[in-house]
Amino acid sequence: MGHAIAIIGPPGTGKSTLTYGLLENDDFNYISDDWFFTRLFKNASVVYSSEKNSYIRDDIINVWKCFSDELKKVKLDKRGRGIADVNTLFEGRTRESSTLKTIVLLERDIEHPPFVKLDVEDAMDFMIEKDFCNPHQLVKNNRKFNLRKNFFWELFSKLDVYLLNTIETPDESLNRIKDLATR
Repeated sequence: MGHAIAIIGPPGTGKSTLTYGLLENDDFNYISDDWFFTRLFKNASVVYSSEKNSYIRDDIINVWKCFSDELKKVKLDKRGRGIADVNTLFEGRTRESSTLKTIVLLERDIEHPPFVKLDVEDAMDFMIEKDFCNPHQLVKNNRKFNLRKNFFWELFSKLDVYLLNTIETPDESLNRIKDLATR
């Protein structure tokens, strides 16, 4: 039985690219794109699917050619973006929930190393510096900031957290995530 790996990062750091890359391999399944529900239990963190669609860009086939046929089925906007039904896109490899074991935070910064394990404090510093990797927060006030901060502190305290710098090729970054899945 497997476990979930959450990939979290600011826009443009490669979340979708790496997710699609994992899904080239039949050993990986899909839970959710962009956001998911999380329940923190004493002995586990469980993630639940939040949506049945995946955002896809036309440039994904430049990296993972196997998705070219699926992309033809998606209506794209003028900027080459569209929404795909994940059950069709990933042929029944969607899951409603899983136990979260690992978090991979993404950045793209040539000044930093490609891959490091983070302690809770460093992971929190990253999330706060990156505005919790969410440019679409509807409410930004002290109460919401503290709720987000407390949630991530508790989550990061229970799991292994890594920082993957996506300055390497997509294949190299993908292999780092695959290595985490086999631990």
